[in-house]
Amino acid sequence: MMSFVRLLVPFGLMGFGAIAAFMGIVVLINSLSTGQVSYSYEDNGLPVTRTISKSEEVSVYWRTLGFAGGLPAALGLGAVWWGRRMMRS
Repeated sequence: MMSFVRLLVPFGLMGFGAIAAFMGIVVLINSLSTGQVSYSYEDNGLPVTRTISKSEEVSVYWRTLGFAGGLPAALGLGAVWWGRRMMRS
């Protein structure tokens, strides 16, 4: 049973990390090509969509792009690396 868990954890890290990295890279590529970042949330039961343009709000654009695209890509690649490292040891 323990060997199964030792195998499952690295594969889980690599799987979820690859998904997070892929999504982060897609957000980065899309946002850098269009110059806009869009996200949605719910406020008092009503859906709200916010679009931030690089030409209008430069600092908010880069901060949102970093949190929505850069951070998932970096953490996802780190999880893939860590899972691969766990499998080799």
